[in-house]
Amino acid sequence: MNAREEGWQAGRRFRVIREGARLSGMVPMDIPNALQSWGRPLEVGEIIESRGFIMGWGSDSLPEVNFTAADVPDNARHVHLYPSAGMWMPWPADGYLEEVVDD
Repeated sequence: MNAREEGWQAGRRFRVIREGARLSGMVPMDIPNALQSWGRPLEVGEIIESRGFIMGWGSDSLPEVNFTAADVPDNARHVHLYPSAGMWMPWPADGYLEEVVDD
């Protein structure tokens, strides 16, 4: 595990600190082996939790950090944080999240 991946270990919680972020992933359809898009905007102050890295889609995929939060369907897969504008990356862009440290 490299230094970038260590910051996104499963169970770590983060607060959204910038407008324009959204969670986006896939959920199963009623048709066997079929998925459909799912997503929702994140509010500043909202807490999300890392599920750690999983391998992405396709043969040239990278490990991608996945998240969960309130109102994320239990069966959602490949749930990533996306900026509202800009390029997607396997981990969140700088400036969108700060770690929540329990006392």
